[in-house]
Amino acid sequence: MDIFGVLDAFAAAAGNGPNWRETWPFGPGYSEGFLSTILKFGLIAVFFLAIGLFLRFLFGPGGWMRDKEFDLPPPGDPASRASAGPPPAAPGPDPGTSCRTPDDPHA
Repeated sequence: MDIFGVLDAFAAAAGNGPNWRETWPFGPGYSEGFLSTILKFGLIAVFFLAIGLFLRFLFGPGGWMRDKEFDLPPPGDPASRASAGPPPAAPGPDPGTSCRTPDDPHA
């Protein structure tokens, strides 16, 4: 038996099975009615939600595949400056004058 005979046998066996639309959980198209259509979209939404949660688990804050540099605070973050201690005193006018620096609050 040559290779083409084997391939023909496999093709014939594969062609005799049911069509993939007949094996889909809710049937083909929108012909089954409103409830079947809603169930199809609900199943798709569940798949998308599972994929999204999986990606959040992998790449979200503290995730296994997330770059560690994304979890560091930005260099100009006030919280990182507060944990470092008070800023060094800069030479300049007396504290009682109305001279403002760019880091002073606006209100």
